[in-house]
Amino acid sequence: MIDRFTERGKRVLQLARDEAGRLNHEYIGTEHLLLGLAAEGSGVVGQVLQRLGVDLDKVREAVEALVQSGPPGTELPDKIVLTPRAKRTLDAAQEVARELGHSYVGTEHLLLGLLRSCGEPGGTGGVAAHALRDLGIEAERVHAETLALMGASDEVPELIEGPPFVARKEGDDEREPPIPQREIPWPEWVKEAVNAAAIIEAEQRVAAARAEKEAAVERQDFEAAARKRDEERALREALPQQVSLRVLRALLDKPDDPACEVLRELGLDMEAAKRRLDDILTSDGD
Repeated sequence: MIDRFTERGKRVLQLARDEAGRLNHEYIGTEHLLLGLAAEGSGVVGQVLQRLGVDLDKVREAVEALVQSGPPGTELPDKIVLTPRAKRTLDAAQEVARELGHSYVGTEHLLLGLLRSCGEPGGTGGVAAHALRDLGIEAERVHAETLALMGASDEVPELIEGPPFVARKEGDDEREPPIPQREIPWPEWVKEAVNAAAIIEAEQRVAAARAEKEAAVERQDFEAAARKRDEERALREALPQQVSLRVLRALLDKPDDPACEVLRELGLDMEAAKRRLDDILTSDGD
């Protein structure tokens, strides 16, 4: 998708990823692309934003007033997941470049693609468009200023390699890909405990809450997005506890395991521990 992007264009995508990480988001949306463009700050887009009196701090304030931060410690996956509108932005940037007869995609094309994906040139869709409106910036003026500066630019971009990007397609499995198995001979009972139906269902609930949160952000229903963010956070925080309890319960059914020997030496009532864990796990499942 990005093999024709200039060095600055690819830097915008990396900066967008950085901004998503700063906000503890697991996806790249139009708001992150806008922040990436503002953070890059040079070239045609830098001049456009300077003319409009916009800097990164102002854009951050506008975006953060619209979108809540995610849970602390949230990490982006290796392959960046784009929201549908962000994916349309990158596609639109390439369309704009082709229409202008350019063999590359630079920051100026990304900015024009952002405007087009939100409804060319004065659309109202997407968090980025909402942020620009809150900053008092008319999309038509951004469009006109960008085209004017492009006409005066004789910059010859240099192409470089960039990070991998993927777009989420409708109907794709929303669950995060599993962590690759390391070369450790995990006992079968550990694998069974970690992959129990209740754990899989809990992961699916996390993924569903995340998908509903992203959909709410996309349609600018920020109250619903905040509710789903809190729901996703609570479900995600409960997952490690469920896993550890199930692994411990499975361990107690393996009396010959060295760990069980240690527990018996310490005087643990194994049967009482089993009953207590069963009560907790049954309660969590209700």
